[in-house]
Amino acid sequence: MNAIDPRPLFVRALDQAEQLVGGTDPDHYNLQTPCDDYDVRTLENHLLSVLTRIDLALRGGDPLTIPVIAAGVDDIPASWKERRTTLDGTIANDAVLEQICTLPWGTLPGAAGPRRLHR
Repeated sequence: MNAIDPRPLFVRALDQAEQLVGGTDPDHYNLQTPCDDYDVRTLENHLLSVLTRIDLALRGGDPLTIPVIAAGVDDIPASWKERRTTLDGTIANDAVLEQICTLPWGTLPGAAGPRRLHR
């Protein structure tokens, strides 16, 4: 059975998130989000961490070694672009579809879709 390649849809989601991160006015970083524990800056730092966690998981590493929220980030859009470039390189490799990812709820191949790597 051939699985559908989840990467194009994932790239579209990353593109949308990148537009939001890049379009956020720094004056809004202290505004509250619907998540009680996250203001806008914390949410965007969490998204940065998610990029790094997904990249590490798709390379066979343990994503839980990466903090849930990136710390010490002054320029969130620039950091996003750096991390996105790294992740794009990882997901461009077709071998990533067969890479076994170890996650808190089990192990699965990259072809199962990066959407499953973020919880």
